[in-house]
Amino acid sequence: MLLNSSPVRSSISLAQCASVPASQYPNLQHPLRAYSLNGRWAFERPQFVLIDGKPMIVDLDLWPYRDDPSSITSLLIPPQLDTGSAPPFERIWFNSDSFIGGGPELTLWVPRGIDPTTTEPYSRIFSSLPAPIEHWAGNIWVARGLTLLVAPDGSLQVSVCAGE
Repeated sequence: MLLNSSPVRSSISLAQCASVPASQYPNLQHPLRAYSLNGRWAFERPQFVLIDGKPMIVDLDLWPYRDDPSSITSLLIPPQLDTGSAPPFERIWFNSDSFIGGGPELTLWVPRGIDPTTTEPYSRIFSSLPAPIEHWAGNIWVARGLTLLVAPDGSLQVSVCAGE
């Protein structure tokens, strides 16, 4: 299967957003220092890159509804996306350079059977995000113009691209 897959990419691009400059790595000044927490089989897109000693999120795909609540996934969920005692999001996917263009995007999957427009805390979370939310098929919601930044305490924070 690995031999039949597409060619391995040896570089990544980050769209400009908040304190993350638009850039491609590696470049003449910076080698590519990338890592993932879940041990992917190939270098498709790393979850994190290290730029000037600071971790940046490239492509983070979390499945809190499926994962063990005590797993590392629970530590990576930004506090702005915490559903409290309600079921967690089925999936939280952050992509630093959207495949369809337009820069970073955050995609949230509400668990099936829950109406996110009328059920707390999902409606509260969607209304508090500092970017317009697009409703896709079913319970998939996409916010463009948001990024995930690593806070000084190591937690992930949702930040709007227009500024920090």
